[in-house]
Amino acid sequence: MARKHLAKFAWGQWLRITEIALILFLILAFVAVRSYRIDFPLADWHSFRQVDTASVTREFVRDGIDILHPRYHDVSNIQSGELNLEGWRMVEFPLLNALTASILLTVPELDLVVTSRAVSIAASFVSLLCLLYLSRHLYGRVVMFVVGAMFTFLPYSIYYSRVVLPEPFMVMWALLAAVALQVWGMGVARKKTVWKHWIWLLLAGVFFAVALLVKPVAIFFVPFYIGIFWRYRRWRVLPWVTAAVVLGLSVLPLIWWRSWIQQFPSGIPASDWLLNGNGIRLKPAWWRWLFADRIGRLMFGYWGASFLLIGWVAGVRAWTYKKLRTPRQWVQAVFAYKDAWLREEGALVFGGLGMLAYLVIFATGNVQHDYYQVPLVPILVLLWARGAVWLVRQGSGVWQKIELAGVVGVIALFSMAFSWYEVSGWFNVNNWAYVSAGEAIQRLTPEDALIIAPGFGDTTFLFQTERRGWPIGFEIEDKIAAGAQYYASTAYDDEARRLEAEYTVLEKTDDYIIIDLQQPQRTEDEYQTE
Repeated sequence: MARKHLAKFAWGQWLRITEIALILFLILAFVAVRSYRIDFPLADWHSFRQVDTASVTREFVRDGIDILHPRYHDVSNIQSGELNLEGWRMVEFPLLNALTASILLTVPELDLVVTSRAVSIAASFVSLLCLLYLSRHLYGRVVMFVVGAMFTFLPYSIYYSRVVLPEPFMVMWALLAAVALQVWGMGVARKKTVWKHWIWLLLAGVFFAVALLVKPVAIFFVPFYIGIFWRYRRWRVLPWVTAAVVLGLSVLPLIWWRSWIQQFPSGIPASDWLLNGNGIRLKPAWWRWLFADRIGRLMFGYWGASFLLIGWVAGVRAWTYKKLRTPRQWVQAVFAYKDAWLREEGALVFGGLGMLAYLVIFATGNVQHDYYQVPLVPILVLLWARGAVWLVRQGSGVWQKIELAGVVGVIALFSMAFSWYEVSGWFNVNNWAYVSAGEAIQRLTPEDALIIAPGFGDTTFLFQTERRGWPIGFEIEDKIAAGAQYYASTAYDDEARRLEAEYTVLEKTDDYIIIDLQQPQRTEDEYQTE
């Protein structure tokens, strides 16, 4: 008997040591793979959106952190339709920018881009820890490690957990809210009272409020939270009402912020088009772009996408094993505590429905930009891991389970390899001429200069100059009247040639031309008069 207890204890200790070692490996690997090209200029994939976020941080560093009046480098009317000479940037609450600027002001030697990426990596690291905790308690140790591996090594996840965007920061706060709700639920289920664990529910409300401020699409995590609630469905009505009140109050700061920014209409980008501006919602092209291209090709490299459906089937498999012939039997299957599949699988089922609702509601935004799918990653890796582990466990014996695990491993490797093939180019700098021209602008012009840096509305070039101004040409005389002082272009086109003939050229190379719009070219008569 003593030998049996000793063996059980030794096995438990070995499992704990192995679990700790694997978690440490995931942590080290997570940081290592996201350090890839971390010091490259901010001119990679979707840099047009990243530089807008980074420029708010830069303005905070220059002028001081004024979190209620965020500004950025674009003074044009492209975003809002109104001339924005003050440079207002009234989108998400600039908590991420204030945090990054605080670090840069404390340690001025740090680089803006590297620090901004490091903050996103840190936020994504917290998201990893949250996913490990949630999956461990919801689905067990094996699913936890698969979730951790997928979140760590998926190329799409690698890239978008190091970008200078609010999405990684928002996902972190949303998952922290889920963890707080999970801890609250476990405590309430054990102690059979709500009030001894109220602090965790309040924390969940605070975390969720911050997530909404950072990015309002965090609202689509609410079904995931409901699934976590459902796991502890033995509760009475009081906990449900309490949670609903707390999460409902979490929306108030967002309502205040959206009301506040209405005072600055020139800094509010047009956003109605994100919903269904091109009428693509639920049309064949919508399904193709989101499920075949984004989720199938970019995220899971073709091969691995099928495990998402398997994970969903694993979540609802109890229904397929029952003969539900009458409405009463369906209701009993859902609401009877002993038989309810939602008690165990509700987090994934409801979480998946929440993300599907996000894709449907923000149809055009999701089709237009692949970074809009970042909020899906936590739910998708949970679904993938659940499906993969469920499939392996269908083996009738040890060797069959090993064979299935080998098949799953090969599919996972092919999935990541093909995804990397699609995503690896995102880390490249798309236009090095923007970088060299930006360095020249910094050398030749004062810090408070207003620049015209044409990029067809893309502010990447303007960001490299570290100056404020216009990211588009045309109507040059109107821009000069509004305060434009210099013109820089990496395309020697008709507009650049005309301005070269009319104004003084400060520097011209094969990559760029920089023109001083304050000094017109002197005519031959002016030279003779002098």
